[in-house]
Order: sequence, then structure tokens, then C-alpha cells
Amino acid sequence: MTTILLGLGVFLLVFKALYFGGVYDTWASEGRDVRKITNLTLIPSIIFGYLLKSPFGWEGWIVSVDDLKNIIGGHVWLGFLIRVVSIYYYLKVIKLLMTGRNQKITLTCEIIEDPL
Repeated sequence: MTTILLGLGVFLLVFKALYFGGVYDTWASEGRDVRKITNLTLIPSIIFGYLLKSPFGWEGWIVSVDDLKNIIGGHVWLGFLIRVVSIYYYLKVIKLLMTGRNQKITLTCEIIEDPL
């Protein structure tokens, strides 16, 4: 249930940035302003490239994201991945419940006496 709500929240942020008023941009050149995103960056090499940078400071790692289009594009990818993983998880749970393999597992052990 949590993953469904999390995925929904991510996509609500994306829709707000694209269609319903925009998002607050602290790096706007004419002072801090609300910007409506017109085109997203959805290229995986750019979005996931931030995760492949060194986290030790000279490359910036995740904090080197400098464009609001990249942030909202990353949220599109995040929402997509959350939805795929949650659908897989729920289908796996349904399969376990339908096949009856969700039975209690009991362990037995034998005591072997030492012949010495």
C-alpha cells in the first residue's frame, strides 16, 4: 500500500511541475520564482549519471544536479521504478497466496549420540 501511495505522490509532483502551476526554483536568474517545466530530461545517461559520480566532493555526486528539468525527469524515472517494483511485489504475493506455498515451515532435527 505504501508503494502505491509513494508512486502516486511522485507522479503528482511531476504533474504539478508540468501542468498545475510549476515548482519553486531557488536558482532562477531573476530572483527566486515558481517555474513551470516545459520539457523534461528523460535521458537515462543524464539522470542516472549523477549516481555514478564520485561522492567525495570533487564531482558533486547527487548534489551536482543543477537543472530543475533533471530533478523532475528523475522523479519520472523514480515513479516508474516504484510502480514496476510494486506491481512485481503484489503479483508475487498474489501468486504465493493462490498457489498455497505460503504454508508454515517447520524444522526438525535429529540428535546423534557420540559413539565415544
